[in-house]
Amino acid sequence: MKTARSESTVFPIENDTVSSTMGVSVRANIVAEERTNQDGTKYTMFVYDETQYTNEEWTAMQADKANDVAYVAMMTGVEL
Repeated sequence: MKTARSESTVFPIENDTVSSTMGVSVRANIVAEERTNQDGTKYTMFVYDETQYTNEEWTAMQADKANDVAYVAMMTGVEL
């Protein structure tokens, strides 16, 4: 898992599972910043934290979440 501060002129996909065959990018804390070019035109830049997971890490995380939901449902008597 690697985390970096990133930015883009396009609003980022929060859980990007399709852009790369090598893994999954999870983007959080997305903030829109207005910036100005040298010619005076304004544009929006999206700044965010991006964590990259391998496919194996992502699959394990999703399995853990599913197990947590099933456990809470069982303990509270909620049927899934």
